Amino acid sequence: MKWFCRRVNAFNNGREEYDEAREVPAAVKANLGHWIAAVGKPHIVAAFPEEERVATLITDASLHGWGAILVSPRQQIFVAGAQWKEPKTAAQINELEGMALSNALGEFRVAFDGIDANFLRVVVDNTSVQHALRRTCTSSEAMAMALQPAVDIVENLQWPLTVEYVESARNPADSISRGAEPQWAQALGVHARRGDRRADFCRVLPHRGESTPQ
Repeated sequence: MKWFCRRVNAFNNGREEYDEAREVPAAVKANLGHWIAAVGKPHIVAAFPEEERVATLITDASLHGWGAILVSPRQQIFVAGAQWKEPKTAAQINELEGMALSNALGEFRVAFDGIDANFLRVVVDNTSVQHALRRTCTSSEAMAMALQPAVDIVENLQWPLTVEYVESARNPADSISRGAEPQWAQALGVHARRGDRRADFCRVLPHRGESTPQ
């Protein structure tokens, strides 16, 4: 879409002739192929369940890494996060926030099967991610690529989804994304494990009266 808009703007501004042939880049063709395939798939409309069993997923990203907290309907807490493998810049922060959500959904994919939820509440502190998910579109190709894994996982879950915003200062996943062990995690017995190739934080807190899963 960005490539097409650039061509239209160039034509409107007189920088290109209307009959001038343009070669579509291979990357743009591949992206178009993905959307053409998606349009051809049957679309499933997820109805809101009569009894909502809400799972809340809170994510955050920093230039250091990403962090996420999943709270099940029974108040189990799952925590995950990792450092980025390569250095990042402030200009990438919106893309990183999208990647954080995709990484979190991928990390918790197995957990989703065992928490007896039927509704997903996503909480982010980045309005670009929030609006992209709500509108199911974005003008940023980088954001679209970052969010595509998240969209695929949510489609497979077939759960209704809401997206909410929280201020960065109140985001409990903020410290996790920065590689710090938050005070609330220390109090509950969740400890960090360092590493840049997998989740640094990995622990499930049992619901009251239950044992921790092995």
